[in-house]
Amino acid sequence: MHMDMEGRWMMARNSNIEMLKDDELGNAAWNRDELLAMLSHEICSSTQVILSWVELICLRPASDEMMLRGLETIKRSSRLQSRLIKQLLQLSRRERGDLWFDEQRIALRPILEAAINTMTPLALAKSIKLHAELEPSAAPVFGDAAQLEEVFTNLLSNAIKFTPVGGRIEVRFRCWKGCAQITVSDTGRGISAEFLPHVFDRFRQEKGNPTGHDGLGLGLTIVQYLVERHQGKIYALSSGEGKGATFKVRFPLAPGVTANRSSPKTRTTPAPGKMSG
Repeated sequence: MHMDMEGRWMMARNSNIEMLKDDELGNAAWNRDELLAMLSHEICSSTQVILSWVELICLRPASDEMMLRGLETIKRSSRLQSRLIKQLLQLSRRERGDLWFDEQRIALRPILEAAINTMTPLALAKSIKLHAELEPSAAPVFGDAAQLEEVFTNLLSNAIKFTPVGGRIEVRFRCWKGCAQITVSDTGRGISAEFLPHVFDRFRQEKGNPTGHDGLGLGLTIVQYLVERHQGKIYALSSGEGKGATFKVRFPLAPGVTANRSSPKTRTTPAPGKMSG
């Protein structure tokens, strides 16, 4: 039951619609009514997660561990609902032309570390080893910190979603040829050669997905838009089904920054139940 609830939350978590291109809003593939229907579905799913845990706790005595797990799930689901509502408001502002980016000269590594910290509990819940190898360089770029964190969080969420229990995810960050390069690799189900060219298409999910996570097919579309909005590029690589996937993101470094070739800093998530303080 716990994994099912986590699965629902992960599916809804990836349904981020806050940054869609203006020139695509009129496409016949979807309209406002369809968007509202899907958002309503995600909010209802999140509400059901909350109600299920409340009913479970009320129906039978709960251990401290179960109580804590239930409260954590309720908290995440509540935050998700708030996020979806904010996304709907943001989409409305975008249609009015009110959406803007707060672009500044910022360091990428702290933003990447924040995203890793956010997603680590979800990796631990599936006994996935999350290994990070981060270059010490601050590697400043021009961008919006919140939107860049959204890029990294979505990539990690996608990797966790499609990586089986006991799998491995690797995150690497380095400066390379005037760019900051972030690589997220997983040992998940991989991407078929037929679907790979469409991996960033909106509302597209590979057929025959055995994971039970249908999603809305928006997470990677959002990632691509945000990366390109920051003058960056993103690449999806996979040797095929069952062979994992790799996503590479490159952002141009701020003017005057040179690549730092010092040894990267590494970190690996501990085994479940052995979180270091």
